[in-house]
Amino acid sequence: MTRASSRSRALQRALAVAFLAFVCLLLASSPALAHAKAKASAKFGQESIQTYEQQLASGQIVVAKFNPAKHTMRLTLKDGSHVRVTYVHGDEPKLRAALKAKGVSLPAVKKPKINHKNRYIAGGALVVVLILIVVGVVLISRRRRAARDYDE
Repeated sequence: MTRASSRSRALQRALAVAFLAFVCLLLASSPALAHAKAKASAKFGQESIQTYEQQLASGQIVVAKFNPAKHTMRLTLKDGSHVRVTYVHGDEPKLRAALKAKGVSLPAVKKPKINHKNRYIAGGALVVVLILIVVGVVLISRRRRAARDYDE
């Protein structure tokens, strides 16, 4: 066997493996598969405010959590299902009062703690990288200038 043929076979094998990896990647990221994954992971179904009012009147709601930033409520029903209801801005006090009157549990939503530590670390790393780039450019330009002066 000659050397050229063994190289071409190795190249063919490498291309075949690369092609198979590409096909697997395409299949894994197909829109149908992504839609199925999103549908399977969705815990909360969307409902209208009218359906919410019917469920409240019939006493089906057990727990309600409010998200004031998004103007949504996450409801847990007696059958164990979870739904999300979007309400109009300014209706939250009225909805809370109606839920309290029906005896629905309203757990307090904790305000997220904002930690800026990672931002400071990233900013410091960026400053260090920029300083190193400037120092590198200055050193290279000095060496080029010194080499040009030496040649003259």
